[in-house]
Amino acid sequence: MSYQEDSCRYLEDLQLDYKKKLEDNFWGDLHEFIREELFRTEYRLHALKEQDLCLHFQMHGTSLSTFLMTN
Repeated sequence: MSYQEDSCRYLEDLQLDYKKKLEDNFWGDLHEFIREELFRTEYRLHALKEQDLCLHFQMHGTSLSTFLMTN
């Protein structure tokens, strides 16, 4: 498993944990902080997945614009 796959898996697990904490009143005093961290985590996860997609297109010699035109 690559570093990027490990990072994505970690961020996905972290995202789930934050969402569970937002549903739990025990963490109520920290909900604002948790929401901010959830946003940052989702942003990093999105960036990693976007980077992975770009690498995939580069490896296969397909430009993103060509891909978008065919879908």
